[in-house]
Amino acid sequence: MEFFRKIFTISNSAPENIKLQFKELFPNAKGVEWFKQKNGYEAVFNEDNREKISFFSFEGTLLELRTNIALDSIPNKIIDSARKEGEIMNCISVFKPEMLDYELIVCDSSHKRFRICSNNNGVITGKIEL
Repeated sequence: MEFFRKIFTISNSAPENIKLQFKELFPNAKGVEWFKQKNGYEAVFNEDNREKISFFSFEGTLLELRTNIALDSIPNKIIDSARKEGEIMNCISVFKPEMLDYELIVCDSSHKRFRICSNNNGVITGKIEL
């Protein structure tokens, strides 16, 4: 348990430079919770009725943004690829500067669940059984 406390601690705050950058990027964020991590800060929040998680470096640079996506909002290329693996249960877009990927949870016909990773073109780049 001590290991997790060291790498994932709730701070409910972040340095001012990170909070300023966050407010500029996400002016409509609600219910923000901050977590200090080994390599920066994570903010979990809601914006436009979607749960989001952002990761910032200690310098205040946005490194990654994860957004929970409604199933009816998933791009068709992603749906077509993921459905070959099973029924889509959940989808998260993963934005990193200059890159947009997707992580999906799918359930196959034998009821096994998998995490599928896809690039923006619908190419499956990873599959892990859960």
